[in-house]
Amino acid sequence: LMIVTYDEHGGFFDHVPPPPIPTVAGGHRFDTAGIRVPAFLISPHVKPGTVVSDILDHTSILQLLAERFDGGNDYSPAVAARNAKLGRIAKALDNAEPHADWAPQLLAPPPLIVASGPIRSGLGGSAGASANAEAFDAAAMKAARDHPILISQPGWAKLAEYVGQTVFIA
Repeated sequence: LMIVTYDEHGGFFDHVPPPPIPTVAGGHRFDTAGIRVPAFLISPHVKPGTVVSDILDHTSILQLLAERFDGGNDYSPAVAARNAKLGRIAKALDNAEPHADWAPQLLAPPPLIVASGPIRSGLGGSAGASANAEAFDAAAMKAARDHPILISQPGWAKLAEYVGQTVFIA
């Protein structure tokens, strides 16, 4: 499950008044939860087009974590007090097997036919190389060593050239 929220805090006109959830934070009393924050739930466990109109807030995400990974217990007493007046994110999840027909299909990598040329050892402290250049070089060499199929993919030719490998793809 990927949860995307956008909290601009006050940058949007909203025709719906904030829900009345009184609380005290940092010694200050607040009578409402504040403006609404849009959120997207992205998962094969969410039926496409589902809209949850329940009142939720940022602590609803914390409560979902506790429900999922702590046997349904409350995240904390403060979150439990707020969530007593809120809906549940879990309502959007249908708890069924993932909907394979809704999930994106991953393509198999092209077969690697020939990889020639040694993988060079990298800058290895070359004179004048910046720390960023050395870090990039180390990452490029590691990618070439550990994931040779990755650099054989379309769009990775420059990295293959950089590490000194010639890769032919069927």
